[in-house]
Amino acid sequence: MLPAFLAGCGGLIIPPASPAHPVVVYVTDYGRHSTLVLPTDSGGLVEYAFGEWGWLARMERQWYRAVAALFFADGSAFGRRFIPQTPALDDFTRILDTRSFVAVSVDRERMAALRDKLDAQYRRLESTAIFSHDGGFFYVHDKTAYWLYHNCNHATAEWLRELGCQVKGPCVTSKFKLKK
Repeated sequence: MLPAFLAGCGGLIIPPASPAHPVVVYVTDYGRHSTLVLPTDSGGLVEYAFGEWGWLARMERQWYRAVAALFFADGSAFGRRFIPQTPALDDFTRILDTRSFVAVSVDRERMAALRDKLDAQYRRLESTAIFSHDGGFFYVHDKTAYWLYHNCNHATAEWLRELGCQVKGPCVTSKFKLKK
């Protein structure tokens, strides 16, 4: 019953109305996991991820660890990876190896401020970084608690709110939708 209930618990993204200097950001859906992808000043992308340390950073993804990760997390991971060029929308899911994505228009200044904040957070913890061959992320230990009601999808929703979006719904799953 719980998995069926959680399957439809993604967030509804309501983008800011008429951003002064619009820029497109992306919310990915990797199946159970979401990330936020922001443009870089050099024409590429930077992708940020949050998750349970063992599951995400150490790739301990056995089915029997799923419940433990949600209720007895082995710490939190904050990840970052760079994509050198922004792919065409037709190639986006293949290049990022994601199931789907949502493109959201936000204000460039707010996006740059969030990107700077997330980069500073990553750099503060960089001494704990490990590389994961799964996706090419570098993950650092994060002090933010990870559990069922503060998982990667909640972190993605928090970041979207910092970009001026409204996010409605429980955001338990990665199934974000864009309000048309």
